[in-house]
Amino acid sequence: MTYIRPTGLLAGFHADNPDPAIPEIVHVGEQWAPRTYPIDRHSHTVWELYLQLDGWSTWQDTTGALYRVDRGGLLVMPPGLVHWLVDREDSAKGDSVVSRKHHFLFAAVDVDTVLNDLPVMRDNWDPTNARHVVNAAEVGTPFRQLVREVSVERLYRTDALRIALKSLVLEASRVLAAQPLMIAHARMHPAVVRAKELIEHQYTRAWSLESLASITGVSANHLSVLFARDVGMPMRRYLMQVRIERSETMLRETDVSVTNLALEMGFSSSQHFATAFKQLTGMTPTDCRNGCGRSKKGED
Repeated sequence: MTYIRPTGLLAGFHADNPDPAIPEIVHVGEQWAPRTYPIDRHSHTVWELYLQLDGWSTWQDTTGALYRVDRGGLLVMPPGLVHWLVDREDSAKGDSVVSRKHHFLFAAVDVDTVLNDLPVMRDNWDPTNARHVVNAAEVGTPFRQLVREVSVERLYRTDALRIALKSLVLEASRVLAAQPLMIAHARMHPAVVRAKELIEHQYTRAWSLESLASITGVSANHLSVLFARDVGMPMRRYLMQVRIERSETMLRETDVSVTNLALEMGFSSSQHFATAFKQLTGMTPTDCRNGCGRSKKGED
């Protein structure tokens, strides 16, 4: 196994051929990357799975499609398709950067060989198209297990890797089967791109469909349809998700009170904030402050 930490990362690793007994695993890694970390044009001879754990990133492939992968999103690239990381504001220039620090898992896997034991799932893997699943939470557990087994020497490691690999392909097959292929919609509408930028940069504002529609140059009804189609969720839900994501970071990294944070993020009260926070994260703001930051980096 070749185990390296690429230059420029905040933390993380890249492991090539982690176990000679399992050639289906070509490489695996976990990385915390700064906003200027590049991933240039490349392709693989096998499938690549990319799971966004925190932050977000935008990818492009040679078909011209753009994929905005938010927290919990899964990007699946087929063998041979050239793809790269781009900045949403500089994608036309081809600049290979991201717009903020982010945390992700990735694995290059010979899925076709794994599917010999899971033939019923083969139809979910289209070798001609990349796939983006907005919410792929089910994939997180086997993906993390695969990364753990690669990064730590443990008893029965080879057997554990085989189990984790098969579980990863199984769960990925499930989420791919649950989401229809929407190749025609892979490229985001310009109005959606602009609306997302406004929400992400000015997430404390009380955005409405009408205000965003006025800025992006389409009707509110049309923006609502476009946004749900391209992002996979209503605009209001996306605004809430961005606010909660930013709140998690502030709870981990600052001493701002929950009440002040709630008001700063645009919530009417700390109780409203706490309710929304728990609905999206499964924990209270206080629980997050006391432990979520350590558990994420200690367990992932």
